[in-house]
Amino acid sequence: MPHRLSQEAPLKLTLALLSGGALLLASLTGPKPSPYCPATVLTDYTIGILYYAVVERAPSCTVAQVARVRKASGLNKGANYRPIFPLKGAWVLTWDTSTIPDRAHWTLSTWTWEY
Repeated sequence: MPHRLSQEAPLKLTLALLSGGALLLASLTGPKPSPYCPATVLTDYTIGILYYAVVERAPSCTVAQVARVRKASGLNKGANYRPIFPLKGAWVLTWDTSTIPDRAHWTLSTWTWEY
C-alpha cells in the first residue's frame, strides 16, 4: 500500500516556510533605530537665580527621531521624580517644532533639565 501524505502535511510545510522567511527578513533588515535621541541644553541669559535655557535636539539626531525633555528639581536629588506638570509629562522636540512653552525656558538655578 503506497504511503499517502496526510492533509495536514502541506499546511505544516507552508507554515514552516512562512515563519522561516519572516525570520530571515527580520535578520536582514536589522534593528530599528530608537525613536528618541538626546537633547542639548544651553544657558542663554542669566538674571540672578534665573537662567533662560535653550533646548535643542543633539546634532546626531535623525529627522525621524524626537527628543523628550522635562524639568526636575535639584533640591530632591535621589527622590522620586516630581514633574512640574504631572498630567503633561515630558515636552517633545522634533526637527522643526517644540512643545516647550516660552515661559518654561526660564528656569530657576535649583532646577535641571532632563532628557
